Amino acid sequence: MTSSTTKPRTAGYSLIEIVFVLTLLAIFAAIANKLFVLSFFVKNDALYAGQSIAQNDAVIRLLRTDVWSASAIGSDSPDQAKIQMSDGSVIRWKLHVTTIDDETESHLMRTEIRDGVEIPGDPLWAPPGIGFEADGIGLRLTTETDTIRLTPIKYLLGEPGP
Repeated sequence: MTSSTTKPRTAGYSLIEIVFVLTLLAIFAAIANKLFVLSFFVKNDALYAGQSIAQNDAVIRLLRTDVWSASAIGSDSPDQAKIQMSDGSVIRWKLHVTTIDDETESHLMRTEIRDGVEIPGDPLWAPPGIGFEADGIGLRLTTETDTIRLTPIKYLLGEPGP
């Protein structure tokens, strides 16, 4: 009688199983890292978009206030507008564009001219491609995506235009 002795199998994992599990863990870690990085990009883009919208609204609100009480509006070029107020003062809006390291940044300067004295305001953020156009009655503000027409209250109340 011959007896064959076989080694009893011990509890554990084979090398192939360990390599397979480690490969799966590496794939999951790579995917998790990619999702983590992309979520930061989305968060930053949303933050930038929210700030841009708030800054754009602030500029339009201030410009609308100026135009609302204007007695005359003019625009010599697309980068500036002159608003004559009923008290004789003039408010000038001018676009300034600067380019640093291939990045273009634009801002608006609002300057009030009262009795010959210029009172400059703080630079205000400007959306890309902004331009002014006086149309005889109001002011047309154009950007790359929108056109906004601002009209003084006197014309809305029925006074004849120029």
